[in-house]
Amino acid sequence: MANNQIPFCEKAFQRLVDGNPNNLDFLGQTITAALVSKEAGLDPGYLKRSRLSHKYLIEKIDNHKKQQQQGGLKSKNRVLEEKLKAAKNSEEIYKKQRDTFLTSAILLKEQVFKLENKIIELNKLIKGIT
Repeated sequence: MANNQIPFCEKAFQRLVDGNPNNLDFLGQTITAALVSKEAGLDPGYLKRSRLSHKYLIEKIDNHKKQQQQGGLKSKNRVLEEKLKAAKNSEEIYKKQRDTFLTSAILLKEQVFKLENKIIELNKLIKGIT
């Protein structure tokens, strides 16, 4: 009797992989032996590692799960690399802006110093006239 349900489980597994499960609540969930069993309309504990007839399907489920996890890690790694690249670009932009502002501040300070000296000279000149 145990072998009779394997074809249903295989079809359920394929529906889950294809993203077309009969039970839409299973859509997007991590595919496990329990989920495959439930999608096949069986008890969640139907598929067992200890059953020789289930071993092939359990291995397929495990391999698929590993691929999903690796794909997820690769995707996360790619996203983090893009964020790092964007942060480095932002850092360069901020450094250029900082340098531009510092240069402007130095030039303005020099102008203020020159104008203060002119005011002092003009005050001396006014005092000398009066």
